[in-house]
This record gives sequence, structure tokens and C-alpha cells, in this order.
Amino acid sequence: MIAGMALAVIVDACMTGKTGESLLGAQLGGVSVLKRVLERCARMPGIGALACVMSNDPAMDSAAAEAEQCDALVIRGDAADALGLCAQGASETGADIVIRVAAHQPFFDPALGARVLQLLREAEADYSCTDLPASWPEGLDCEVFSARLLHWADALADHPEHRARVTSWMRANSDLKKACLTGPGGDFAHMRWALGWPEDLAFAQAVFEQMGERAACASASEIASFCLRRPDVAALNARRNNSVRLKAKLRADVETAPMSLAVVA
Repeated sequence: MIAGMALAVIVDACMTGKTGESLLGAQLGGVSVLKRVLERCARMPGIGALACVMSNDPAMDSAAAEAEQCDALVIRGDAADALGLCAQGASETGADIVIRVAAHQPFFDPALGARVLQLLREAEADYSCTDLPASWPEGLDCEVFSARLLHWADALADHPEHRARVTSWMRANSDLKKACLTGPGGDFAHMRWALGWPEDLAFAQAVFEQMGERAACASASEIASFCLRRPDVAALNARRNNSVRLKAKLRADVETAPMSLAVVA
């Protein structure tokens, strides 16, 4: 927690494509993906508010109701303007600092989010994240920035891509100081724990079947250890690994030394 600053976690469910949206309601151990993500985010130390932004499509009505049951402020609108919805969420929660987490990450580790928040302060950065460059398992990504910067982006970003992807304008702005919490890299960076395809859901459900309810709060280190012990489970969605994210050339101005998953736990 940054002293004197109100912190809000905004879960971004403005996912493109019907497959991604439908996966939010899929069951992991008898609980929906979206609820699993919100419950993990609610464990972030020092948060003052939890919000969820999503499409106003009637198909998302049940997801909205479930998010409200998790005590999340729900902001709905045009999913093509996720930036505007997140800015609205920051305003309505009274946030000074925002942590953005994608809604398709049921294994997001709140301890990792706390580290990214700490990095924003220590590096005196405008924006901090986990993927400039990508070096953690996909599905642990989070981004931290001030509400002031978010509103600035909302006012200035006019390209459709910058409206649809909340932090695209920030990441492309060379005037902003960006910091990245560097992960272990190697084989860990090729692990995929995010949901976007049916194979991803099969992987996540297998983790819950094998680990039981412990999977709901297991650290990134525990999930990684499980994947190493059970390569058959990790192989379920291996062909969906996003190699593009590992080849991206955009880098942060400040990169920490590589951290092990055990340190984050």
C-alpha cells in the first residue's frame, strides 16, 4: 500500500470474442471463473475497493450479478471502450492508485500484485507491470498506475486500440516512466494459466480437480510446482502458448533483477 493513497483493484472483463466471455461463467471447483478471480483480487493487501468492468451485452447479466455478490462495483458499457469504463471505475471508487487485472486469470497471485504496487513507488514510475518484457507464466499479469494517469489517458487516447486496451496508450507513451517486475523467465515464461480457449479451461479445471479447493488460493509458486509435477496437465493447453508476448520488443525503462516464483509467494 502506498501511504495515504486509496487503492482499487479493477478487474477488466471487457474481453473480445464470445469464447472469452463464455469462459467467465465456466466452473472451477463449483465456482465460476469470474468469482475465482474476484476472490483472489480481494485478497490484495490494503485495497479499499474492488470493481469490475464489463460489456453491457445482456449475455453478461449473470456475470454482473455474480460480481455484485462478490461486493464488487460493476461498471458496464461498450466493451470497445474499456479505457473509459476503467476511468469511470476509478472515479466511482475514489481510487488514487489502480491495479488492473484481466478477468481471465483465475490463478492471479495477489502477492505478485503487491510486489508490482511496491515497484511503482520504489522506482518512482508512472506505470508498473509484469510483462515489459514478459517473463512470468501467462495469467499472472497485472498493471499499476495512478488514477490521475488513467484519466489523462482517457482524455487523450483516441485510437480504437487505445480505447479497447486500457493501458495501450500508457505503454506506448515514451514520456512515461515504466517499470517491470522481472520474473524467472525460461520455461516458466512459457507456462499458460490464462483462459481464452477451451483448452485453457480444461487445464484450469484439471488443476482444481487435482489440487482441490487449495487451488483457489494457491500461490504462483504452488501452481508452477504442480505443473512441473504434472506435465500431462500443463500439456493440455500447451499449443495455445502465446509466443508473440515473449517476442514483444517494448521494454520498461526500469527492469528489476529476475525474481523466482518462491520469492513472490
